[in-house]
Amino acid sequence: MNKDPTNQPVARKYELWRLDDNGNEFLVETFDSRSDAEARQRDLAAGGHKQTYWLKAIEIDV
Repeated sequence: MNKDPTNQPVARKYELWRLDDNGNEFLVETFDSRSDAEARQRDLAAGGHKQTYWLKAIEIDV
């Protein structure tokens, strides 16, 4: 767990997003760990259909 600038504890989650062929962005899944999110991103990117995937880190107050 990290702390924000005001010294309050925060939790971090990771969202996996996809950009489709028509330019639409979709939330694929949310993960508690970056390594799990990156593993899923690699799995999806290795598929036969060309899509763009990226991660967004989000902080959640606890």
